[in-house]
Amino acid sequence: MRTTRLLPLAFLLASLAAPPLTAQTERAPRLSFSARAGAAFPFGDFADVAATGHTLSLDAGYAILPPLSVTAGYRYTQYPLAGPTLEEITLQGPALGVELYGPKPIPWLTAGIHAGVYLLDVSVEGASGAGDFDDPEVGYFGGVELGSRLGGGLTGSIFADIDICPPNWPRGPFPPRPKGFELGFELSLGV
Repeated sequence: MRTTRLLPLAFLLASLAAPPLTAQTERAPRLSFSARAGAAFPFGDFADVAATGHTLSLDAGYAILPPLSVTAGYRYTQYPLAGPTLEEITLQGPALGVELYGPKPIPWLTAGIHAGVYLLDVSVEGASGAGDFDDPEVGYFGGVELGSRLGGGLTGSIFADIDICPPNWPRGPFPPRPKGFELGFELSLGV
């Protein structure tokens, strides 16, 4: 008699915990292409000399074991700088990363995390002339995204990233080590 009372509760909990049938049978795309655009907000010491900038990136991803993908692409971020001699700093270069998407309890909702490294070509423009690093530097990024299926393989997402340059950032005419929080929109096509 006691087990018959608990049976409906157990059934209810099991049905809430299981993802919908449509999410279980849906084929995950193996190849994806994405474009991102957003605002880049400096933080830490870098926020004392830099204003809000912009970020752009293009990526291609391959799902090795869905929901895990490897990505390759190109990242570009530019910040205006405060001060009489510096005007802007540009960080750009090829990027490699990984993405991990979570389960889909709601069929049209996507959520994931991503992280990676990129080879930075750094340039600083200013009234005192332009400056470039002699060697490319390695930068790090990581973040989250939340999106919705738009149909036809398209997904629109809002992303939030942290972008940090290497700790061996040079002193001298360069501003403090760039660190930024990026917030923007991503459009992906899965095939």
